[in-house]
Amino acid sequence: MTQLRKRMMKNMTVRGLAENMMRLYLHSVSGLARYCKRSPERISAQEVQNYLLHLHEERGLTWQICKCTRHWQTTFHHTTLCGLLKKGWSSRQESCL
Repeated sequence: MTQLRKRMMKNMTVRGLAENMMRLYLHSVSGLARYCKRSPERISAQEVQNYLLHLHEERGLTWQICKCTRHWQTTFHHTTLCGLLKKGWSSRQESCL
């Protein structure tokens, strides 16, 4: 398990998320990483938008599911990535301002 995934799991546990919800969050973030072929902390907002369009247009998911996916991505960004960025973990700090 990567350090980033451990951090995400810890944040979800502290927030009191149910096991099934944690799986959905992890699935969402790992799907984005697979689509972009790199780690989530290196993915831009434009790439997230492209991924959501891919889910809707190419995979046929409803916009309701895409909105849930966007929420999970936003939550991951604010609770996991920004917390690490503020501690100097990456150089993409401008995305959390």
